[in-house]
Amino acid sequence: MARGWITFDGKEIANFSTVEWMMQHEDLAGQIRDINQYTDVTNPEQKTGYYLAEDQAEEILLRMGVFSRDQFYDSLEEYAQLPIDAALNSQNQIIQGLALLDRRFGMRRLKAMKLPESAIEFLKTCHRIRSEAEGIEEPDEIR
Repeated sequence: MARGWITFDGKEIANFSTVEWMMQHEDLAGQIRDINQYTDVTNPEQKTGYYLAEDQAEEILLRMGVFSRDQFYDSLEEYAQLPIDAALNSQNQIIQGLALLDRRFGMRRLKAMKLPESAIEFLKTCHRIRSEAEGIEEPDEIR
């Protein structure tokens, strides 16, 4: 119950583990606290910085493409209610990846699409799967 995943052709292409997310989150938050010297939550002068490290760690994990099962489920629920253009333009890269696999996303748009360098691995994998399925050769920079 603490993990969600997506498989394609019998291979897991995405893992959304709450346990893994929590371990990485706590490690990052601890590192941020140590660097900024906000390690004592009971000290009123450090309390804000202590909790700010939590938010910063979460943002880093989002950019790395590390998500909890709940973030995955929330993304699925949101995606199911979105028009394809809204899904493609979402700030949520899970939703963007799902949109790439959606048949509402046409081949012409797929051919013209260039992923940003900051795209997470899940988004790149979805693009690669869809491109291969449509017989579209991918640019070398996203392989």
